[in-house]
Amino acid sequence: MTVILGFNAFHADSAACLVVDGKPLSAAAEERLGERHKRDSAFPANAIRRLLADPDLRLRDVTDVAMARDPRASYAAKMTYVALRPVKAAGAVFEHMRRNRQTKSTLEQLADVCDENRASATFKTVGVDAACPADNCG
Repeated sequence: MTVILGFNAFHADSAACLVVDGKPLSAAAEERLGERHKRDSAFPANAIRRLLADPDLRLRDVTDVAMARDPRASYAAKMTYVALRPVKAAGAVFEHMRRNRQTKSTLEQLADVCDENRASATFKTVGVDAACPADNCG
């Protein structure tokens, strides 16, 4: 059985989805389950817990985690922007570094969110570029 947990976090409208054996099973927006903040950018912990609870799955059953974040996306354009506008881009550079640290920490702490032993979570992680062309997204 292939179980893919996908989520979007750290920018507006955090959410999670669950795909089992290639079929979309469920999806949930964090703003509907958490503290009800519109356009919430918090990690979708409540959404993930709900999605895994509905079909009685555990994090250890998840084979792949897809996160809507690919820091390498448009890297050349980002570096050009920084080179041409170093003062203006400084804030974006620090934010990029903070999100990279936060992303790594998030994947390491996913087991904590799901109340499971970290050693039991053996999923593969995939960064997804949210800006992929519609005809190439499958």
